[in-house]
Amino acid sequence: MTDIIIFDDIGTKTVTAFEHETLFSIIDERINYGKTTIFTSNLGRNELNDVVGDRLASRISMGIEVEFRGGDKRKFGYMRNR
Repeated sequence: MTDIIIFDDIGTKTVTAFEHETLFSIIDERINYGKTTIFTSNLGRNELNDVVGDRLASRISMGIEVEFRGGDKRKFGYMRNR
């Protein structure tokens, strides 16, 4: 099992029940083994709860929340100029 895994843009697409249960199992196992898991999302905790459900959101929300503020750099061509 890898020491660190990153799940990007959680809650941005509708997932099947199989995908939901698979993600839940992966996260639950990582918690049980004390492995680092990083989640990114444009959703706040309450919105995330509405999108992914109580069971999955409770596991995602167990860690430390870090909020980044500022404009969307994609709108200003930030990535295109690199």
